Amino acid sequence: MLLSKLPFKAFSGVVGYIRPQIEYLPLGKPKIHVGVGVSLLTHYNLEEYQPLEKSRVFVRMGYLFKFK
Repeated sequence: MLLSKLPFKAFSGVVGYIRPQIEYLPLGKPKIHVGVGVSLLTHYNLEEYQPLEKSRVFVRMGYLFKFK
């Protein structure tokens, strides 16, 4: 029922992105990671109309937990 209200059909096809990213470990702390990158559309072959982003900038932060 929800799919019939959307302006596009279910995803069908192939999409490819290149995602270069830089990782940084601030203050020499090996458990904290900060990343900045960009996602660039390089290839698409779709059978139906799909809303695609040509490029996207992203920032990622992470913390490594140690479980014993």
